Amino acid sequence: MGEKLPPRELELYKRCDEVLHYLWDPIGVAGAPAARDEYHAYLPEVFAHVRDDRDPDALVAYLLDRPGAARVARMDLAARRLSWKGGRRPVEARATS
Repeated sequence: MGEKLPPRELELYKRCDEVLHYLWDPIGVAGAPAARDEYHAYLPEVFAHVRDDRDPDALVAYLLDRPGAARVARMDLAARRLSWKGGRRPVEARATS
């Protein structure tokens, strides 16, 4: 990211990274250690969405517009609950395919 984040935001950033890599993973690289940085280009935007409590539908739209995202939609993205902040009500991602 290029900037030093406060500890709480750094933890949120790391969680966003893990969700992208291990849960979202539209191209199926979660099991490949060499591909650990595959989704880092999307991380700043995803982090900003979550940190700033932006509209969850906007985040879903952003993610569904990425290459391979149709695969995630077929895996029932609507059933996934994305909850990155302590005490925050989980958000249901809604996908339209």
